[in-house]
Amino acid sequence: MASNATVHCPSTLFLHFRLRSIKHVSHFTIVDQVLSEYYVGDSRLKVVDIPFNVPDVDDLNKWNDYASQQVANLSILDYHHVIVFITTHSDPDRGDLWIGEEDTGPAADTPDEVSIICF
Repeated sequence: MASNATVHCPSTLFLHFRLRSIKHVSHFTIVDQVLSEYYVGDSRLKVVDIPFNVPDVDDLNKWNDYASQQVANLSILDYHHVIVFITTHSDPDRGDLWIGEEDTGPAADTPDEVSIICF
């Protein structure tokens, strides 16, 4: 029976928003690698990496345009599952998410203050 077994792999889209300065994203990498084994040679798994560093209004506007284009180029209706990962650190005092690096140090804000389009 095992030689005739099949695995049901519904079309899945991973959107990964990550702070640009974070190089090692183990939680996302592990999920991506494990699931990729079930989608070998298959276009039903799409992984989109969207890094961010938005410490000021000019960078925020540029990033919103960039992220909007990345998401607009996807036909989200083609996917049974859309999974969003946000990889960042939290401000230890306020708990807000780090959004980038300024000359004076890290900048943090709540996700809805950064982008209504993608979050």
